[in-house]
Amino acid sequence: MAVTQNTYTGNGSTTNYSFTFPYLETTDIKVSLDGSITTAYTLANATTIQFNTAPSNGAAIRIYRVTDDAGLSATFYPGSAIRSQDLNDNFTQVLYKTQETTNYSVQDSGNVTLSGNYTFDNTVSGQTPTGSNNLATKGYVDGVAFASGNLVPGNKGDITVNSANSWTINASLSYLSSADIGVTVQAYDATTLKSADIGSTVQAYDADTTKNDVANSFSALQTFTAGIDNNGVSYRSNITAMGALDIDCSTANYFTKTINANSTFTVSNVPSSRAYAFTLELTHTSGTVTWFSGVQWPTNVAPTLTTGKVHLFTFITDDGGTSWRGTSQINYSS
Repeated sequence: MAVTQNTYTGNGSTTNYSFTFPYLETTDIKVSLDGSITTAYTLANATTIQFNTAPSNGAAIRIYRVTDDAGLSATFYPGSAIRSQDLNDNFTQVLYKTQETTNYSVQDSGNVTLSGNYTFDNTVSGQTPTGSNNLATKGYVDGVAFASGNLVPGNKGDITVNSANSWTINASLSYLSSADIGVTVQAYDATTLKSADIGSTVQAYDADTTKNDVANSFSALQTFTAGIDNNGVSYRSNITAMGALDIDCSTANYFTKTINANSTFTVSNVPSSRAYAFTLELTHTSGTVTWFSGVQWPTNVAPTLTTGKVHLFTFITDDGGTSWRGTSQINYSS
């Protein structure tokens, strides 16, 4: 049998695939991916197609020939010269079309593999299915399964349908009986939850109950002892004592620090796309303070600090920490 197609399986990276069949015109070359015709390719050379994008891993690639049969390759007229090449092209066109018809047609016997989408305009008949992967026609299914919404009487394997309301179960099958209750299956237990227990033993449905996956509206004052974390922004009542000079904005909104030497503060993990503020309680034993980048003070003048005092600083940013507005309450005795 003449070769009129080549098939491959894509691997997600290869774009070039060769084919071994001859052809008359490049337009006779067809390509399909998973049964659908595609034109997203070019010819790398006379016997190789190159996909614009590598077919996905596992994709069914089919390169095949469909010779144009709209007309003969060459037409002869009375008195015209007849060239051998023209005659050969005409006979080759017929030969190729015959090969394709043979290869692509469904035979009446044997096993045939169909690639692509096929539409059968006439009735398709089949033998009675005997295997799990055999096809069954609608007539066969209707005859052994349902008719007018009811099971058709007959042997269905472990169940025999006598009529629409009468079935016989294979006697060799094990099925639940009254003796199984309390042994194979759970017997009735008075302590089992009943509808009367709802609202008494268990919590009844309450439309006012809050849920953590939907928006909640509170009409009364709420107390959150553990604090609130809103998309990474912390609102907590705890005080965070800083060990180093970096202010980690993801941990709290109130920080304390004691310095006794020149100190340069930094900030990290500043929330973005939202406003954030924190307060720093600074016990100033000695040393100078250098603030992190972007701090602006009222009238652009940083507060003058007295050593041996406690100072409070509040910083607010609304651009993810690029700029900070700072205020101060300084020189507390403790």
